[in-house]
Amino acid sequence: TQLNGGATGGTSPYSYLWSPSTGLSNPAIANPVASPAITTTYTLTVTDNVGCYSTDPVTVTLNAPLISLNLKIYLEGPFGTTEMGTLLNSTGNIPLQQPYGLSPWFYTGTESVTALPNANITDWVLVELRQTSGAAGTATSGTRIARKAGFVLKNGTVVDMDGSGVLQMNANVTQNLYVVIWHRNHLGIMSSNPVTQTGGVYTYDFTNSSAKAYGGTAAQKQLATGIWGMVAGDGNGDKAVNATDKSAVWGIMVGNTGYLSGDFNMNSQVNNQDKNDKWLLNTTYQSQVPN
Repeated sequence: TQLNGGATGGTSPYSYLWSPSTGLSNPAIANPVASPAITTTYTLTVTDNVGCYSTDPVTVTLNAPLISLNLKIYLEGPFGTTEMGTLLNSTGNIPLQQPYGLSPWFYTGTESVTALPNANITDWVLVELRQTSGAAGTATSGTRIARKAGFVLKNGTVVDMDGSGVLQMNANVTQNLYVVIWHRNHLGIMSSNPVTQTGGVYTYDFTNSSAKAYGGTAAQKQLATGIWGMVAGDGNGDKAVNATDKSAVWGIMVGNTGYLSGDFNMNSQVNNQDKNDKWLLNTTYQSQVPN
């Protein structure tokens, strides 16, 4: 124990006082209980048996519990008849680090791999969790509690960095939990119902009904009989498929190959198929995810 003035030692027993007093309710250093459950800098005063004391700032970092998410989505762009294509993967164009650090997502996560872990990976997606005591319409961006990037496989399964396991992230779930899925050139979607857990795993399948996404048929498209997916064509991520996606995204990138936001069908080439077969058919769509 270091007391004020730089002295060490002191006479036991010691007493401990946290400030603010509502911060750490258990005075024992070994296992304090923090309330509220957020990272905060508290002041700790240690006093020995003869009244000598030391006061120091202590930053308490709290990690939310780790939860598992078993999610399924389809992207219209690369979807065939029963599953999605993997041309971006097979041509070596998918980046090894998550691509959502730019506008409009500004996601600062460090998810990355040294090599793509699964040949069935279609692309990166960004998963966001929101919680509210109300219905889906109240799950605005201000209710966000966690985000994490992951991979989506050609069968629609969202997986973690190992390429096969369910996505895991830290989140303290205490209210109705809603899941938002973002993609770099498809319209984002949000679960229409609270996502519930069984055996510690939160499961939600967006693909088997239009009603699974908040906004219904305005939020997703029917890609095949009984199969629903995220709408292609939002090249600039502004939550709408409109003229800007053609002029300022596709129009600039047309004729190029690679990992490009104007490649709406995600075959690594930006050409007329992206404009005519995807963008042009979707210009009435806007994301239904609450702002």
